[in-house]
Order: sequence, then C-alpha cells, then structure tokens
Amino acid sequence: MESGNEEEDTLEHTLNESLQKIFTSMEEFLKNGSGYQMEEVLQLQVTIIKYKPLYAGSYIHLPKSLNWANCLLNVMNEDDRCFMWSVLASLHPPNEGEMQPEQVHHYQTYIDRIDVTGIQFPRPILQIAKFERQNATISINVFGYEERNDEIYPLFITKKTKCHHINLLYMKKDDNQSHYVLITNFNRFLSRVKKHHGETFFCYLCLQEFIENRVLMKHQEECKQVDFQKISLPKEGEVLEFNEYKKTERHPFVIYADFECLTRKVDTCEQNPEVSNTNRYQQMEAYSFGYQRVSIDKRYEKRPVIYRGPDVIETFIDALLEEEREIMGILSHNEPMIVNEFVQMEYNLATMCFTCRKPFSTKNRKVIHHSHLTGEVIGIACNDCNLKMKVPNFIPVVIHNLKGFDANLIMTKIGKYKEHVINVIPYNKEKYLSFTLGHLRFIDSLQFLNESLASLTKNLAQEREKHFVFLRKSFPNPEHFSMLLRKGVFPYDYVDEESKLEERSLPSKENFYSRLSEEHISEEDFHFANKVWEKMNVKTLGEYSDIYLRMDVALLSDIFERFRDISLRDYQLDPCYYYTTPGLSWSAMLKKTGVVLDLITDIDMLLFIEKGLRGGVSSIFHRYAKANNPYLINDYDPSKETSYLGYFDANNLYGWAMSQHLPYGFKKSS
Repeated sequence: MESGNEEEDTLEHTLNESLQKIFTSMEEFLKNGSGYQMEEVLQLQVTIIKYKPLYAGSYIHLPKSLNWANCLLNVMNEDDRCFMWSVLASLHPPNEGEMQPEQVHHYQTYIDRIDVTGIQFPRPILQIAKFERQNATISINVFGYEERNDEIYPLFITKKTKCHHINLLYMKKDDNQSHYVLITNFNRFLSRVKKHHGETFFCYLCLQEFIENRVLMKHQEECKQVDFQKISLPKEGEVLEFNEYKKTERHPFVIYADFECLTRKVDTCEQNPEVSNTNRYQQMEAYSFGYQRVSIDKRYEKRPVIYRGPDVIETFIDALLEEEREIMGILSHNEPMIVNEFVQMEYNLATMCFTCRKPFSTKNRKVIHHSHLTGEVIGIACNDCNLKMKVPNFIPVVIHNLKGFDANLIMTKIGKYKEHVINVIPYNKEKYLSFTLGHLRFIDSLQFLNESLASLTKNLAQEREKHFVFLRKSFPNPEHFSMLLRKGVFPYDYVDEESKLEERSLPSKENFYSRLSEEHISEEDFHFANKVWEKMNVKTLGEYSDIYLRMDVALLSDIFERFRDISLRDYQLDPCYYYTTPGLSWSAMLKKTGVVLDLITDIDMLLFIEKGLRGGVSSIFHRYAKANNPYLINDYDPSKETSYLGYFDANNLYGWAMSQHLPYGFKKSS
C-alpha cells in the first residue's frame, strides 16, 4: 500500500474491483441459472487478514535449469531495486558486443528515464499497475518459476500491451530471497520442449505453444476474454481409458474409526431469526474414540481399540501413527511367491492378461502376479499391468460423516503434527472431503453410502447375519450378538459433562430427546437400551457409551467391508482407493465399457467449447400477453382470434447434459 492519499486511492480501487467481481459473479450465476431472481443483499462480510505480498531484492544466481539458453539477463544489483534495473535493461540494452551486460553501471545513467515515484521497493509486484500508469509507453508481464517442478506460470499480466513491452521472471529461493530477472526472448525461454524444429510462439496468457505467429494472434483474441492462467492440456494422441489397475485389488489394510462426544451447553442469547439462521446452543467435545484395523491377511487384524479419557484427539492421532508405522513396515516386506503345479499349469495355458484382458505379446510378456503380503498367486498378468499393481503407499481411515463432523474434531489438533506431511481436499471453506496425515488417508463412508448407520445396519441385517463378521468378533456371546444386530441408542444431549458418564443408571426416556432431530426415542428404542444395560451387566453410563461405540465401529466395519465385496465382485474396483461415489462410478464406467475417449489437446477448441456454455436465460422485464378462448368465461371475445397462453421451462439442464453420450472421434472443422 502507498502512504497518504495514494493509500486511500489504492484501497478504494481494490474495493471497487472486488465489488465489480461480486456483481460479475452474480450476473454469471443468473445467466447460467434457470428462473432465479436477485431480491436483496442480506449481508456483506469483509474479512481482513495479514498478507505478505511477493517482493524481490538483490541479485541471486539462476538455477542450472534456466541457464540452458541465452534468453535471460540477470542484473547483478546489490540494492533492492532489481525490478527497476531489469526494466532499464530492457529499455536501454547495451550495445552489441559490449561486455558484461549484467553489470548495473550500464543502466545507471538512465534512471531518470522512468518514473518510479511512490513505488515501494523491494515489493513492487503490487504496484506494477501503478508503474504502468506513471509510464504510459511501458507494459509489463511477470512470470513465476517453480524450480522443484521446473514449471513456469503467470503472476501478473498487463491489460494492454504497449510499444515498450517487458517480460520479467520472478525468482524465489528457499530462504525467501527473491529477485527479478529480465526475459530477453520470451518464446525461446518457454520453448525448452519443442514439438518441432522450427520457431515456436507462446501465448503469455495461457502459455500454450503455436507454430505460427498468425495462429497465435488469432488465439489471443479469444484467450484475452478469460483470466490469465497456465493451462495444461493432454499431449496430442493421448486418450482417456481405464488404466488404474492398482485399484482393482483389495487394499490390504483399512482402519474404521468413530468418536463419542460431550454436548457441552453454550451460554448464548437466543438468535433473532430475521438476522441469523444459526442458533449456537452446544459445543461438541470428544471424550472417547474407537477403531478397528482390518486386513486381507487375518494374521494382521487386531481387536478393536476403545479409549475413553483425557486428550482424546491427540491420543487418537498418536495411536493411528503407531498403526501407520507398523502397517507400512508390514507392507515393505515382500512375501515369496507360492507357486505349485496348478499355478504353473494356469501360467502355461494363459493367453491374455486376467486384468486388462489383452493378449500377451513379445513386448508385453506374461508374468505371475502375486500378493506381496501373503505370497498367494492372484493371476497371470501382462508385465505392464503387473508393474502398475504396486503395493499402495497409503492407509485408508474410514469414518462415517467425516466431512460433516469428525474432520472438524481432528483438524483442531492435527497442526501439532507438523513433522508429518499434511494435505487436504477441501469441500468448502469449512468442510474437508478428505485429508492425509503421513500415509494415513481419511475418507468419508457417507460419500459412498448416503444413509445413516442405523438404516445401513437395517439393510445389512435383512441380507444375512453372516456379513456381521466384526460385530460377532466384538461381541462373541451369541445372545449379545443377536441382540446387537441393530443400531444402538444414546442420550447425546443429556451427556453434556464428564460427570454424567459416572452415573450408575440409564437416564429417563425424556433425556434421550435429540435437539438436532427434535425427536424423542420410541418405547421400543428405550426398551432396547435398558435390555443392553441389563443383559451386558453395565455398571455406568460410561461403560454403556463404550459398548455403544464398540457397536458403531464394528457395524461400520461390517457395512463398508460388504460394500467393498459387492464393488469388487461387480466392478473389480475397491472403493477404498476413491473419495466419493462419482469417482468410483466414473472408473467403473470406463472399465466396464472399455470405451476410449478422445481428449481435448487444442487450446482453441477448449476455449470455443467453454465460450459456448449456456444456461437458462434470466431477465427482469415483464411481458404482457392476454389469452382469448372459450375457457375464459367472462373475458372471451368470439369476434377476435382464439389464443392460448403457455409457459415452458427446462429444468436440470446440467443433469440432462451429463446424461448424454460422451463424444469421441471429434475434430475441428475447417
């Protein structure tokens, strides 16, 4: 920000720009919707955060990956004005043959040729627009560079290219040292991987490559209509087909987990429904957790773990990290292949891969594919598929309604484990679809089975009792097992402090009331709770909670394991490799149909298609029409032409489009 009036002008400009984006987003929403109308703005929220903008300073060496071509000029300044020196180096290049053009002294005499009034070094990237306004003939683009991925991307693109156009590279080192470098030849700088031997031309907005400048100019007319961003397209000839064969095998380990929480009362006033729809009346605080480790090799399965005590979330994470250490150690060991005469016979007779169903060839020979965990032979595969079906490098942790609830509990403490790699897949600003901690990948079973655990348990019970494997292991007593073939009941709202867990009897039926669902439990449910208390000789409400938690973990394990059985049987895909049903369904479609879909490899084709996207037309004017027909008893005029009114609207345009056949074999017409 500038100081004084300049700061106020910049702030006003930023606010106006933000408001314009809001209005534009609203217009786009109305344009793509169907019948929506804007009535009023109920609230406008401004969030202010501490922002550390990009800045650059004194000279730093270029990495070797950028030293391959003579297309960069790295001015060796010792002050924080590398931006200014790079601009001057472009405007006043040394004479041809002049030695050491990177030396600052070549450009010191030209400082007064540009106006840098109010530009605050060393971080002028925020003020490039201001610099362009002060220097009417100069326009600037800035590109970033990620050395780890050898990737170039746009950081700032001028709105109008002027007669003195300058391209700069923004470099940053691990120690936060950064620097501007002049790009003397933009096309050569980006053409490190050439598609042909001639000259290439690049679009500075999307960084796509073109073989003719004429084609580039035509492309940029369309590309200017969208925000600048690097667009990565598939290479020509690449197609979309099923090739995720590692997901066709059952994941060797899965952990199923759940929490129980206190519903602490929150001191707050009643919310005004005209101002807020949220009534904050309780805070959830975990007091216990349980989990079950499941494996394809029964040697490595464990009894369920139930913990109730202090520091629940930290203890849970510590326990899972210990499981991770143990499981990854097991997976790193390769059991020798168990080959007998039947396996040898199967190998001799096999003519095609059991996975991709393609015939073997001299280039893609047949091999015996086996489980590295058990040593058992799985099938005769081609070498390509065998190499793809590697031992997974993650452990699924399955929690029911992770996105809606449990993720928030875990996220409050996960920041303490910075020594482990943490990645998240956000659903929105408040919820997470999935996240990983080290090798632990947390996924939500509700994203596959969109029902309550009670409904899912009821459905599984109708199928067969034999599917309740883990419930039987957790409760081996036949009477207890038969009694627990259903979802339990628990007085969540009643247990609002730890002392309630020490009570030596069940609370009354009225105390099972749920404020969330605004429902009382039935007489049948209350009778069931008392039966569990009596038959299992429960001493305290805490013990009852442990049984309830053990039941939930076992039921979740049985339900999701059955879901995996069905998916592997019908689609040969394990849901544990996916995050949601749509992802699983997409892979199932590709695998079952065997379809080979073409990919868009032409940037202009992509822009053409995106430009053609349409939604329902929205308008605010009122049309007037009057019908005249015999059905209008009082208003019918026989002397005039008979007419009727009709109103038509197309609903779910997106759903209709998504249900159409996917195109293939398409190309641009001349």
